[in-house]
Amino acid sequence: MQGVDEVWLMPCGDRDDKKLLLPAEKRFQLIRTIFKNHPHIKISEDEIQLSRALKKPIHTYDLLSELKKKYLQNKFYFVIGGDIIHTIHTWGNA
Repeated sequence: MQGVDEVWLMPCGDRDDKKLLLPAEKRFQLIRTIFKNHPHIKISEDEIQLSRALKKPIHTYDLLSELKKKYLQNKFYFVIGGDIIHTIHTWGNA
């Protein structure tokens, strides 16, 4: 595996199925503020925008499919926390 050029942080859109402390736009602004001076971290609104366009939360599989179409030159790796290992099988298109 080659090195990674940058890490994308991508807050999810607003969701009815999860209790999130802040709305999507506030979470995006907070993350952007925290990492604004880091040259290898990109803060992406792709998931928020896609959720809004579809008017529903987007499954991770579908998001990654859309990212691959939109950013043809990029190779994506998906990183998750260990706290969701036991529930990932319940995700849409897991």
